[in-house]
Amino acid sequence: MPNNAHMRLVILYDGDATGDSKIYLHEANGLRDVTESVLTSGHWPGGMPGSPGARELDTGSVATLSNFINWATKSYPEPHRRFLAIVDHGGGWTLDLDPPGQQRGIPGVQAGGWRGMSLDLGSGGSSLSTRETGEAL
Repeated sequence: MPNNAHMRLVILYDGDATGDSKIYLHEANGLRDVTESVLTSGHWPGGMPGSPGARELDTGSVATLSNFINWATKSYPEPHRRFLAIVDHGGGWTLDLDPPGQQRGIPGVQAGGWRGMSLDLGSGGSSLSTRETGEAL
């Protein structure tokens, strides 16, 4: 997308290969990889698995989404407007069965596998349920 002097975009990317997790910053001067600087910011508790240039995050983890949101908002606190887009393949919104999540869900549907959001096959098929997404937010 073209550069926009009025917008800052932070991106958490995790593909299907092991060690391909990256955090990018897209500003007026272009796109840059800020993955390693995230670790030195002090805003990503517990660090990131892997070595420099080969990090692997579990996008189906509450901690990963929560850490990303916390890091982004603490690192870039000045925007008056923020927008979070969770873009991924998966089964969409789903409940957790234990403890009970949504009251009117379809019995037998739960997070994991092809259900939920932020599906991460590289981390054993983890995903976020509706409740877990709320916990991260």
